Amino acid sequence: FCNNGTFPQHLTRPGGALGHPEDSTYVWKLTLAIIGPVMGLLIIIGVVVLILLKRSHNKRLEHPPGGHSSYLAVPHDLVSSSHDNLKSQDGYLELTSGSGSGLPLLIQRTLAKQISLAECIGKGRYGEVWRGIWHGENIAVKIFFSRDEASWSRETEIYSTVLLRHENILGYIGSDMTSVN
Repeated sequence: FCNNGTFPQHLTRPGGALGHPEDSTYVWKLTLAIIGPVMGLLIIIGVVVLILLKRSHNKRLEHPPGGHSSYLAVPHDLVSSSHDNLKSQDGYLELTSGSGSGLPLLIQRTLAKQISLAECIGKGRYGEVWRGIWHGENIAVKIFFSRDEASWSRETEIYSTVLLRHENILGYIGSDMTSVN
């Protein structure tokens, strides 16, 4: 007989335990829950795009698409300014043969004077490979023996080919014929 039909009245807040959907704090929390992750995702995408653009820009600086592969840039003090085939660009003078047939002879003759040999890296049947320094940068110098002039000529012809690009060819500066003494 304890439950004779009367039940206690529970006090409830209007709109339930979470409050009304129209409540300003509820709307504010819902807005932050949606906009926060979207903004975070946009920031991450923006950073990734900036990194990719920076990398492609650096690659373009290393390998210009229309590079001047038919002539070699020479610092101003190495070439007299009275020569007919000089072109000036970005503080450098470039000497071409005028015919477009490859690297000019004058540049090839001055190339050996600009390189200082540091150490022998290896020796083989046709010559030696040395580590050299050219304009403050480390380079590889392949020195052919005088009896293998045909090999030198053929290799010079191959590397002088315009637009010769391959991932295993680091870069070709030029060829020179000189004596050791």
